[in-house]
Amino acid sequence: MKKMPLCLTAIVFAFSLLVSGCPTDDGPATLGPEFLVGTWRNANAVFTIDADLNFVCRIRSVTAPATGTGGDPGLVRGRLVPGGPLGPNSFQLMYMRVGGSDGELAYPEAEYQEGNDLLALMVPDFNGIFVTLTPNNAAGTRFTFWSNNTPASMFFGAAGPFDKD
Repeated sequence: MKKMPLCLTAIVFAFSLLVSGCPTDDGPATLGPEFLVGTWRNANAVFTIDADLNFVCRIRSVTAPATGTGGDPGLVRGRLVPGGPLGPNSFQLMYMRVGGSDGELAYPEAEYQEGNDLLALMVPDFNGIFVTLTPNNAAGTRFTFWSNNTPASMFFGAAGPFDKD
């Protein structure tokens, strides 16, 4: 009777060694947030992300973001805070503000752009949401913007992935 538990223990041990040695598929490649530092473009926006993950997003068309044509340009500033419930490459959008708007979110008139009046209505709803900026290649020269906040995902990501300058 004592041989049975010993054999069972040996089998479990051998199986655990076998399983722990198998490669795993972790899904899409992940890179540290430092891959984001630089200037990124898609058809409707230019993101400039600093080493401290503060960013400026110059939007080419506020009223027609999916096409990048027509409408007024706008300026959004904020910060990407790494980590969040959306998995790898998850960030929280914080300190979101627009140029030229009234109140505590205002930026100097020198940075005012016509589309900021419309953005001042939209941007507060994006503050504090979680997004993923998923690299599309191992070199980290392209990322896709996504959020479970559909308006933010459509606004920032509808024009397609961002390519690094």
